[in-house]
Formats: sequence, C-alpha cells, structure tokens
Amino acid sequence: MIFENIILSLVYSVCAFKADCFLQLNGYKIGKGFWVYFKTMYFLLSAAFFAVSAAAFFLLPSAWIYVHVVLTVLLAVSCVTEKKKTPLRFTARMCRLMVTQWIFLLLAAFVFNPAAFLFLPFAAVLSVPVNEPVEICVRAKYITRAKNKLASAENLKVIAVTGSYGKTSVKNILYDMLSEKYAVVKTPSSYNTPMGIALCVNRSDFAGKDYFICEMGARKEGDIEELCRIVRPDIVVITGIAPQHLETFGSIPNIIKTKFEAVRFAKEDAAVFVNGDCPYLASPPSYGRKIFVCGETARDFSYKITGCDSEGCRFILKGKNGDFACKTKLLGAHNVSNICLCAAVGLYIGLNADDVAAAAEKTEYTPHRLQLIKAANGLSILDDSYNANVNGVRESMKVLKTFGGKKFVIASGIVEGGKHSAALNVTVGRLMADSCDYAFLVGVNAPFMKKGLVQEGFDGDRIFLCDSTAAAVAKMGGMASAGDVVLFSNDLPDNII
Repeated sequence: MIFENIILSLVYSVCAFKADCFLQLNGYKIGKGFWVYFKTMYFLLSAAFFAVSAAAFFLLPSAWIYVHVVLTVLLAVSCVTEKKKTPLRFTARMCRLMVTQWIFLLLAAFVFNPAAFLFLPFAAVLSVPVNEPVEICVRAKYITRAKNKLASAENLKVIAVTGSYGKTSVKNILYDMLSEKYAVVKTPSSYNTPMGIALCVNRSDFAGKDYFICEMGARKEGDIEELCRIVRPDIVVITGIAPQHLETFGSIPNIIKTKFEAVRFAKEDAAVFVNGDCPYLASPPSYGRKIFVCGETARDFSYKITGCDSEGCRFILKGKNGDFACKTKLLGAHNVSNICLCAAVGLYIGLNADDVAAAAEKTEYTPHRLQLIKAANGLSILDDSYNANVNGVRESMKVLKTFGGKKFVIASGIVEGGKHSAALNVTVGRLMADSCDYAFLVGVNAPFMKKGLVQEGFDGDRIFLCDSTAAAVAKMGGMASAGDVVLFSNDLPDNII
C-alpha cells in the first residue's frame, strides 16, 4: 500500500487546490477570507465523499479502496474543472507550500485515507506556519537584493503613489505623462506589497531610466514605512483617503497616519502632491517636506471641468505658469482630478503644457477601473470591478447617468469595512438608486445594498439578489438590449463572495 498511498496523496494535493486558491486570495493569511472555504459547495462535496468513503471502509473492507479511489479522482476533476474568477497561481511560494502540504496529506493517507477529504483545508493551514521560517529568509533575500539594486541606480528618482483609492489609475496616468519626455519604469498591475515591489525591482532594468513609479499599498499601520525602507521616495503622491480596510486599520485617522508614512519616510527634500478634492486632505501634515495641494479649488494646482459625458471629459488645468485646455477619453470627474494630480507632478519635474495635454488625450483606460467596453451585441459595459470604496461607487454612478438606454448595475458592495460594513453598503445602495433602472446585488452584502435602495424609494421589483456574478449576468441577459449599459461594480473574489 506504500506506493498506492503516495499516488493517492498526490491526487489529494490536486483536491486541495480549492483551499490553496482561497489561501492565496487571502494573502496567505488564515483569516475570514480563507474560512469561507467551508461555505462552498466544494467543501460539502468533500464532506459527502468522506462519509461515503468512511462507510465503505467499515462496511465493505475488501472493496472500499476502489470506492475511495473513484471518489478521490472525481473530487480532483471537480476541483480542476471548476470555473474560478481568480485561478490558482503556481508562484514559487505556493509551490513551496504545496510540497509541505503534500507531506501532511501523505501522513493522512497512511493514518486513515477517508479523512483526507476533510483534512484538505487543514493541510494548507498547517503548511503556512511550518513554512514561515523559509518564507522569512526568502523575503529577506529578495528585499536585500532590491535595496542594493536601487542603491546602485544613482540617477533614478522614485515616485511613490499611495492612498485609499486611485493608486493604480494615478500610477498609469503618471507613467503615460512622464513617458512623453523621460524614461520611466512602473510597478506592474497592482504590485504594491513588499515582495511585489521587491520582485518588480529585481526584474526591472533601470539602466538609462529617469523615474521609477512605485505603487504602495497598506492594510495596517507600519506597512508603508516598511515599503519606504525598500524604496525611499523622492516624490510622494497621495491619491485620497476613504473608509477602506477599516477591519484592519480601525479608524480614518489610522488610515491617514499610515498613508502619510510615505511622507515621513521619504527623502528629506522630497516633494509631496496630495489630492485636495479629498476632504480628509484639506490640511495635510507636511513632516517638513514641500506639500502641493491639487484639486478643483486647490491652492497650488487646480482644474475646471468644461464637459463630462459618455465620451470622456474636457477641462482646463490651472497652474502658476498659466492655464491650458485638455481632454481625455477617461470617464468621470474623478479622473480629471487624477490627471490634475499627475499634471502637477509632471510640470514640477520638467514637462510643459503640451506634454501634459498630449498625454491626457492618449491615456487609455486602466483595466477594471471604470473601463468602457463596447460589446458586440451593442451593449456598453462599464467595468469597475476593481473598485472597492464608496467614493469610487459614487463616481461610477455619476458616469452611468451620462449614458442612454436602460441602465443595469451588478454590484457586490464594499468589503473589509469592519463594524462599518453594513452602513457602508447601505450607502452603496442609496447611491445606486437614482442612477440605474435595474440592480443585481451579489453575495454577502446584497441585503444591505437592497436596504439602501429601498430607503431611496427604488422599485423592489427591479432589485434582484443573486448568488454569483455569473447568475446576475444570466438574469440580466434576458432584459438588456443594444444601446443599454451595464456597470460591474466591485466584483468580489471567490473567497469573499
């Protein structure tokens, strides 16, 4: 049975992919997002297979192994073929974890094979602390290498972009703008953690480059400080503050304090640009650095919108060196605010008005952040599935209203709001009420969003509670036609929804 158990343990490892995926989505932390695994149909299937296999073990001792093998293969096939929003990524860390996990599953195979069906998530849980000493060494290695590489890039200037929202959009706009004149590198996608930034630095070629735009994320106090000890900024951009990740931050003041760690730990002569359209940044702390406030009525750099519709925005930027007109295909007044922030940085370091205007006109949508997609069937799709805060919802609803035809919203609400979660999602529902004709509410936040809609007098017959985004799309498909528009707002990952 030794060889058979080894083979079975390898198949068990495939069956554990679901738990591994949830663990990866939860940042390799054993928290609420991971334990959602026990609410899935896959777990119920695993429990049922355990019951059948255990019964066969005691009642049919001569045939139970055949029953068990069939069940194990069926579960493995089910796990591999199940459609996932975010498939498991076989990163180096995940591969190391899976080796440790396989050892636990091999032990389970020798102790009592049927138990492996229930042991799958716990094998993943146990592997995390066992592997932690190795992971600490790996992180230290990559981070040290990144620090040394940046230290050797003598002429490279670092621009840190942080805030509760808009980080990736501002990073991409700023990249397009600076690229009009300079050689620029940016962190890809939403790489904004210590390991993500270290990997980006180690993989990048900084030879001949002028600027490195580094997105910095945080979930708790001290996170930005840690990032600044890897990548110390010459310029800091604060995109805005919102009640996000309150589950880990606890309060708005803690969020502000954490985001401004980028200022405290920047270089002594660093310039700081903050979004003056955010009420929390009306009087930003300077920590001895030069602060520039940018926004619609800001003191240092401002803008005036002359038109915003479903085709984009037209506006005038106003600085100390004069005013100039710009236009962009990006949707919503908040994107004009983002461009204003980036323009202030660009002009500060040496761009001229023509450079800024040209970049604003050429800038493309950031994927999944109010990205307009024209479908083959004539529908307009507003993909705002990476939006995760109330400010973003408010702006996306304003944009939705500029479109013609019937307006559909498929929304999952706001997560990580801690004790404020219910109230935040009621607010989301209220924001939808005068912007859409039909609301499809998905997942755990649906009842709260429905409450907000009803409070605003929204027709209950046009509210649909759905188990998944796919179910919402299927239901909406029979109601939408060419010329209509559908907004996807914060499409939650599998381990939350």
